[in-house]
Amino acid sequence: MDAPNEEMVEEKQERGIVSEVVSGASKVVTSGISMIMPKREYRYDLLVPEFLDCLGICAEEKKEGYVTISSEQAKEFKNGLIEIAERLEMSISRYNLLEWAFLVHDWNRIHIFEDYAKEAGYRTTLVHGTLIAAGYEQYARGVCSLISKATGKNLVYAGQTIKFSEPSYTRRFKKSKVNWLLENVVKKEQGVDLSVVGINLEKLRAITCPFTKLRESLESLSSDYITPFTVPSNVIERSNIEIKKGERNSAYRCLRKKPEEEVLMMHPAAFIISTVLNLSSRRTGSPEGEYRRMDLNFHNQPELGIFETMVRIPSPPKKLDGEKGTIYRYIFEALCIQNDKPVVSGKVTCYSPYEIRLD
Repeated sequence: MDAPNEEMVEEKQERGIVSEVVSGASKVVTSGISMIMPKREYRYDLLVPEFLDCLGICAEEKKEGYVTISSEQAKEFKNGLIEIAERLEMSISRYNLLEWAFLVHDWNRIHIFEDYAKEAGYRTTLVHGTLIAAGYEQYARGVCSLISKATGKNLVYAGQTIKFSEPSYTRRFKKSKVNWLLENVVKKEQGVDLSVVGINLEKLRAITCPFTKLRESLESLSSDYITPFTVPSNVIERSNIEIKKGERNSAYRCLRKKPEEEVLMMHPAAFIISTVLNLSSRRTGSPEGEYRRMDLNFHNQPELGIFETMVRIPSPPKKLDGEKGTIYRYIFEALCIQNDKPVVSGKVTCYSPYEIRLD
């Protein structure tokens, strides 16, 4: 089945977002863009042969240029995918939200204060999108480990597109949960792209990750991309934030995971959001609005230390008028570096009820 035209889908989504941003996310389900989790049983039996084929592997039969494995090994691979999704299901408490806000400097009040979130039209405090994305990073790395164990191919988590569809909430005595559903695999020149969705407690697609890059190595960043960020007049906002050992460990604890030596990729990637929020706060007096999409590429493994995040002056916003008012769509291009090496680059699509001064 052909995929729907992405521009048409996003245009429909934007019509719904006008109401959501102006009057709160209580309107999400009635906006006509909610994507409900399929009721049919998900069949890994159909997906696994396609997955193995993308990796140049087939079960039992022999193909030129392919590695042959047994049907039992293929079954183990399928069971491994299911086990990873179950084991890495996210469970998030309100304490995790406050801790994550400190770690990534995201002080949007809808994540912290229940009364404020309700006044803004939400049911209660929302889980940070970047925290859910950090949980998804664990899933993607788990799939890489499974591929290595099952096939000997060493792939790394090299980037992703994340679309935030529905809010995920924590409750006073109930944790928010997100579990992962693998929907598709596409073969690429140096690896594969995964399409995965995160399902929340309401059985709605909290996030969609249509392009998760698993590659043989992290991608280098061209000088053509970096050079504009070296010109001060091109940069509208920048921040310098340090990740120390305790903060690295706390990031893992937010995910209810044992701390590891590696810094999470999504830890410095989240600084892009906080830097944009700082811009909004300085220019409009309010760090309000929503980010609905992140297109990220990872270039070097982050380490403990200081990260400089730069946001370029965007193109003029797209003005969207709706029954509830007007919002503005901005696409911010950003670069996060450490020790003069690029760590994360990409774009963030944001919606704000305020027009941000860009001069």
